[in-house]
Amino acid sequence: MAAPLDPAYFSSKNAQITSISQTTWHELLDSIRLMSEKQQVDQVNFYFNSVIQYVTDEQNWGVPDYWSTPAELLQKGAGDCEDLAIAKYFSLIFAGVPANRLLLSYAYLAMPANNSVKRTPHMVLAYFPTGSAEPLILDNFNPDIKQLSKRTDLDSVLYFNTTVLISAKTKNTYPIDKYLPWSDFLSRSDTKSFLKANGQ
Repeated sequence: MAAPLDPAYFSSKNAQITSISQTTWHELLDSIRLMSEKQQVDQVNFYFNSVIQYVTDEQNWGVPDYWSTPAELLQKGAGDCEDLAIAKYFSLIFAGVPANRLLLSYAYLAMPANNSVKRTPHMVLAYFPTGSAEPLILDNFNPDIKQLSKRTDLDSVLYFNTTVLISAKTKNTYPIDKYLPWSDFLSRSDTKSFLKANGQ
């Protein structure tokens, strides 16, 4: 999956990162419950981009592709773009953001490589401030939360959450069990109890 953040991002945020790295996930979620949605989105995106080290699934799990649960990600302290996007998704639901305004997005990321552009598989989280609004993109590669139209380096393929799978090109919808990596993740994690406990 896509490369980690530019190191310059960390050097410019050292004080904030030092502070937030001492905050546990549960402390973060408790602290943002009464914030505005925009603040919740900013805090969750910054938290995971700051405290999680980017590693490939081969490095982390010894397999080509594995989608970590948030608990597994935090226990390891490392993961790739899929793990980070999924953790942000469930964190925002826990904070009170309606699940129907959050969609994970499988996409291709255009990255410069040897005087050309390489299309790299990538995953981000799309947050819709309102039902009809253009989504904002939470990303571990580009830490600045921007509208999708401003992310010309992203070519979305699929959108999905725990209830729907949507083709980004045709807008057709499909049962979520048609996307095997996601259905495998859901079968390994107790998401139904999590969502029920959080009123989703």
